[in-house]
Amino acid sequence: MSRIFWIWLIFMAGFITESWGAKIRIDIRDDIGFKFCRAGTNICPARETIAVGDTVEWVHIGFTSHTTTSDSGVTPGWDSGLMTTGSTFRFPFSQTGIFPYHCIFHSEVQRDTVYVQPACIAKAGDANGDGNILLSDVVVVINFLFKSGVLSPLCRGNANGDGSVLLSDVVYLVNFLFKSGAAPVKNNECCL
Repeated sequence: MSRIFWIWLIFMAGFITESWGAKIRIDIRDDIGFKFCRAGTNICPARETIAVGDTVEWVHIGFTSHTTTSDSGVTPGWDSGLMTTGSTFRFPFSQTGIFPYHCIFHSEVQRDTVYVQPACIAKAGDANGDGNILLSDVVVVINFLFKSGVLSPLCRGNANGDGSVLLSDVVYLVNFLFKSGAAPVKNNECCL
């Protein structure tokens, strides 16, 4: 195997261990109304936004029995079963989407939604992956387009956010670098 492949593999492994496996804690509370709240706070939003690969851990800190149960039709679904004070339940989110859930005992007032976004692993426009957007990134995109160069993930070269890597992305990057044009557009997993 080539040395570049091994460097790429080690580089990506660092992102995967950092991006996958984050744990988001949500407290199940009944002392301030029947609420799902951010851990250790009185902040109880109607939604939590996480990244693909994160695990939500619900911790029951109230006194009344509760559940965390996905709404019907949510795939993949989950059901914690009966939770009492001190109980925990974890669910890993492996795909993007909108995942509404509720407590089966208090479904009229105890509801929340988990929004799962793609994991951010790269920066749009940073075609060579060095953390900066420079002329060398323009060269990488040109090599990708005209000399079968490598671009991974593909969104690194998608500077204008249209979903593909074309000559228009080269022009977009040149305008950004030399004419005070707009910054590359965050897209897909290129959202850093």
